[in-house]
Amino acid sequence: MRSLIAAIIFIFATSAYAARPSQFTADVFDQKGTEVKFKFEHKLETKGDTMIALNRYLSASGEELITERTEIKNDKLVSYQQTQKQTGGDGTIKLADKKVIFTYKLHGNEKTDTEELTSNFVTSPTLMEYMMKNFASLKKGDVHKIRFGVIDRRETIGFELRKDSETIFNGTKAIVIRMKPSSFVIAAVVNPLYFTFDEAGTRGLELRGRLPVKVKDGNSWADFDGRMVYKY
Repeated sequence: MRSLIAAIIFIFATSAYAARPSQFTADVFDQKGTEVKFKFEHKLETKGDTMIALNRYLSASGEELITERTEIKNDKLVSYQQTQKQTGGDGTIKLADKKVIFTYKLHGNEKTDTEELTSNFVTSPTLMEYMMKNFASLKKGDVHKIRFGVIDRRETIGFELRKDSETIFNGTKAIVIRMKPSSFVIAAVVNPLYFTFDEAGTRGLELRGRLPVKVKDGNSWADFDGRMVYKY
């Protein structure tokens, strides 16, 4: 289940892109430290009715670790690709003919799976937009159930979104939204993620939880629980 949370990342998408800066960055820390462990960069390109969002996770020294490319046409997700250079994984999610098509390749072994597209389907590039569109409802305490597309598992997983708390973030009133697996079995091994928004729900400020970047553990890679702080 570790790869499940590692696939969930904090990205702005779909129609929200048009109202956001075309470029922004984030510093990535561990849960309690103040030393920058990784960096994040976002760039948006618009070509007619198509938007291409390009994202990169970098080491603290600037080495490229993860690249992502999201294509959105007429405010609808067309495809999302993630290349994890640390592990060698490369996957895509495509939406076509009311289907969600997953393809994932690791060490030369490629597998594909397909699911029916549901109205509550989200994946990394559309998760934040879903929260923003439903922020008023979430803020008053309503629970939203989503199906989250996970590239390396080639399937969707159920999650619940709900308000966790109100707080002050860097002097700004903020709302924290918790994302927790719907299944008791998965929830027993996968910790929730916490998304901090400004009070109006128009801008993400921080993400706490499992991130897609890895840290070296001997000769292998270990999962990384951290926090991303966004800079505009």
